[in-house]
Amino acid sequence: MDEAARIKNRKAKRTKAVWKLAHKSRYLWLLTGTPVQNRPDELWSLLHAIDPQRWSSYWQFVERHCEIVHNFFGGVEIRGIIDKNAFAAEVAPVMLRRTRELLDLPPLTEEEVYVELAGEQSRIYREMERNFIASLDSDRKAGKYVVAPSILAKITRLRQIACSPALVGGADVSAKTEALLELLEDVTTDHKVLVFTTFAEYVKLLLPRLGAYNPVVVTGSVSMKQRDEAAQTFQLNDDCRVLIGTTDAMSEGLNLQAAGVVVFLDLSWTPSAIDQAIGRAYRRGQTSPVHVVKLIAAGTVDEDIVKLLSWKRGVIRDVEAVTAIARGVLERTKGASVNLSGPNTSC
Repeated sequence: MDEAARIKNRKAKRTKAVWKLAHKSRYLWLLTGTPVQNRPDELWSLLHAIDPQRWSSYWQFVERHCEIVHNFFGGVEIRGIIDKNAFAAEVAPVMLRRTRELLDLPPLTEEEVYVELAGEQSRIYREMERNFIASLDSDRKAGKYVVAPSILAKITRLRQIACSPALVGGADVSAKTEALLELLEDVTTDHKVLVFTTFAEYVKLLLPRLGAYNPVVVTGSVSMKQRDEAAQTFQLNDDCRVLIGTTDAMSEGLNLQAAGVVVFLDLSWTPSAIDQAIGRAYRRGQTSPVHVVKLIAAGTVDEDIVKLLSWKRGVIRDVEAVTAIARGVLERTKGASVNLSGPNTSC
């Protein structure tokens, strides 16, 4: 099974179907570059596929190896590993780890390029940020629950505006778009470029401005056949200089070694998603150096995501991500006083 991390959710129908097939199979190989994408307990699902008798109980595995805490949303969080040596001793007999160093790949370089929001984009962003703070403060004073989904929705709108206000019905004025176009003008003569974004609507918005580079597109709305055709065009057609798409649709199952530059217009807060996306170009068969550019809107939620990724690169939960980013917004906004850790918070 390739991309075996896709069975990390023990409750998913896909996972149960794979278990059923695996337990009838004489031999099983689970292949993945990211066996743990968010939390160490995710590995149990893969271990259960390998040996359902030895790893029969999810909660026994969690209690044996994972730090369990109660978060301020009222739920249970599974965090880091209690004893790394004990954890390693248990999984080592069934895990063979190989790093990219064995592939003798060319150099990989990364840089963060900060852009400044200006004019209408800056005005819309700051207004949305103020509304965010006011809404949280109002809910707190009214004794309402501050729940993760509502915070996530507001953070997503801030991320969209940092890409382009047009994604939330505003004007199509974007510092990131201008930075991308300037970058493409500089590098596409010598390099093919992969462009990633979280938002399919941003892909649609950018396409009319990328005509000079004969772009191909991969988003969740294209069929597998169209996805494969786009990848082949990018790989083999020298006139096609750009492949643009969403991180979810492009970060797995594609060999795109023709790319020498990878651009992120916005960042996932799951480190493995970023690593997988880079791995489309930086993988076996790559013969040229690969350069990664991450466009960050200065003074926005983008900076909080960068800090979050740095803070907990290996193991991270979505709820932690949402609340950590929310705190960053609050701390950066002068005069705001909103408590996300009080007794009236739940998830």
